[in-house]
Amino acid sequence: MQTDILIFFQSHETPLLDHIAEALTMLGEPGIYILIITLFFWGISKRAGICITFALSVSTFFNSLIKIAIKAPRPFEAMPGLQGKRLETATGYSFPSGHTQGAASFYTSVFLLFKKRVIRIFCTLAIILVGVSRVYLGVHWPKDVLAGWVLGIGLAWFLTGVINKKWDNKAKLQGLMITCLSIVASTVIFMTLIELFQYKGSVKIQDFFKNSGLLLGTFGGFVLEVRIFDFDAAKGSISRKAVRIILGYTGIILIQGGLKLLFPDYFLFHMLRYGIIGFWITFLLPLGGRRIGLFFN
Repeated sequence: MQTDILIFFQSHETPLLDHIAEALTMLGEPGIYILIITLFFWGISKRAGICITFALSVSTFFNSLIKIAIKAPRPFEAMPGLQGKRLETATGYSFPSGHTQGAASFYTSVFLLFKKRVIRIFCTLAIILVGVSRVYLGVHWPKDVLAGWVLGIGLAWFLTGVINKKWDNKAKLQGLMITCLSIVASTVIFMTLIELFQYKGSVKIQDFFKNSGLLLGTFGGFVLEVRIFDFDAAKGSISRKAVRIILGYTGIILIQGGLKLLFPDYFLFHMLRYGIIGFWITFLLPLGGRRIGLFFN
């Protein structure tokens, strides 16, 4: 049945549908997530930014581990004659769909945090359409998408609620973050040893280390920021918020592009690069911005 679904989509491919599917799948990619999350974190609601980031990053962390454990091939790798599209987004294994699970976690969290009907309709459509686009593009099996929906929605529902409940108790919130960071750091050490002494480049592990680096940098920076000054994203004029966002995005682009040129193509350096980006978002920019009057307690 899964192959029948993929063949059905392939038989109805057109250049227009290809462009639409590629545009829809971008709703489940890091660039969109970072754009929206930083808008919240730097200029609207730090609480919303952290809730969404926590749900997304923990979900993608588990997604990466499941992919490595199962090592399922993608449809275009297993089905002769099936041509996958947008293959630059298909860097790891197939099950479960990372785009689908990430989108389900991200947009479910937004759905839960905001009551406006138009936002909730958009989030629902985004979750569905990202998953469908991955099957259309031939980079995931239908079961990958179903698993991504279930895991993504379930984890986001649970994790968003956890952060919301603990937000007003900063000691408990920081304790939760430190526990999470400890688990991730321990897993990273274990996976590094496995890669160095067993996998030795034979397993697709880069996405796991990228996700882990971003999680460690983001929440490590957040714990420090809360302890040092705990800024309020809602404070400040529109012009100051605009400067925060412009400086923040400029920093992300420079870090991503500059370190990609400087660092070798090796999994630990990918983790470091993404860790620095996360640390910039939650700590370095707010710390530097506070000193020049862009962020306020």
